[in-house]
Amino acid sequence: MRPSPRNNADILKQKISNLRSLQEEPIEQEEKKPNDMFDIRYRLIQLIGFPSKISHRFADWLNDWHLTRIFNSISSFLLILTLIAFNSDREARKEDRIVAGWQLLAIDSPGSSGKTEALEFLHQEGKSLEGIDLSVDNEQAGVYLDGVLLPKADLFQANLTRASLRGANLTEAILFGANLSKANLRGANLTEATLSKANLSEVDLTWAILTGVDLTSANLRSANLFEADLRFAKLTCQELTNAENWETSFRDQELSCGADIPIHPDDK
Repeated sequence: MRPSPRNNADILKQKISNLRSLQEEPIEQEEKKPNDMFDIRYRLIQLIGFPSKISHRFADWLNDWHLTRIFNSISSFLLILTLIAFNSDREARKEDRIVAGWQLLAIDSPGSSGKTEALEFLHQEGKSLEGIDLSVDNEQAGVYLDGVLLPKADLFQANLTRASLRGANLTEAILFGANLSKANLRGANLTEATLSKANLSEVDLTWAILTGVDLTSANLRSANLFEADLRFAKLTCQELTNAENWETSFRDQELSCGADIPIHPDDK
């Protein structure tokens, strides 16, 4: 039986369809390969032909890895180490200065010779000056400490015989039992200083500020109190009258000791 023309046409169409499907599959695979190769070549051209883009991409890569932050952290750490080393070296130098200051004060010599600066430095560093001996041999000029700044200094039982302390700042200083005989304290500020049992014989206290000072049991024999400010000072008439020119000193009524009390310039 012969196949009908309709059936033959259907069979032919099916064969053509199968043939096309077989041809299209390799074509698609072959088309993908050129596309992949083109994509690789395009990327190579971008990398080789555009160095600025490479630098931008490298910077982006650095940012992605936070390397900038890491470098900043390392720099900060190195700075901290440098500061620690610097401070350690500075502390070592400070200790050397302290030792040198004590050695300088131990030298028995008249004049200043840097002793003013040494005393101030040691005091600023919180060092006690208790018992320090800056006395000189008889008839020699004493150590030169004019204008020295030693407020609240610990000078307990210090020996400052014949020392020149004109205009010195010794406010609230502890001079209990100190030896200041024949010292020059003209115009010195000793406000609220402790001078109990101190030896102030023949000391020059002309125009000295002694307000609120504690002079209990102090030796004021032949001390010059010309126009010294003794208001609110702690001492007795017996101690006061051992001094010279005590009548000219500015003092409270209880220390009139039988003499008129001059009016202080601040009260005029």
